[in-house]
Amino acid sequence: NTAVAVVGTEFANKKIGRVFVFSSIDDGAWTSMGELTPKLGLSSNAHYGASVAIEFVDTSASAGGPDGFFRVAVGAPQYLSKGRAYVFESNNSTSAAAWTEVASLESDNVATGDFFRRFCRALWSVV
Repeated sequence: NTAVAVVGTEFANKKIGRVFVFSSIDDGAWTSMGELTPKLGLSSNAHYGASVAIEFVDTSASAGGPDGFFRVAVGAPQYLSKGRAYVFESNNSTSAAAWTEVASLESDNVATGDFFRRFCRALWSVV
């Protein structure tokens, strides 16, 4: 079995932020899988990693054990003063290269302190 942890450091790199992924396979030792970096880059003061959420999407059709992929959502509540959320997916691999950005969510109608920026800070309970 593979366990995955995602750690956001929103104040790293002059408040741009960074997100790291770690995995543990059966033996309990944790290993760095690398860093999740958005395709389009980040603005200064984005606070990328202020919130993270992770889930395992089970795609197995039998009782033979879990088969599926991991999905991670990362919030950057200060991105261009509007906020943005990113979604990454990975197969059940321990390789950093296995992670792919599948969505970047940003609102076009944003005011300071509105719901979308709070959403990026708190993320959602179900990714």
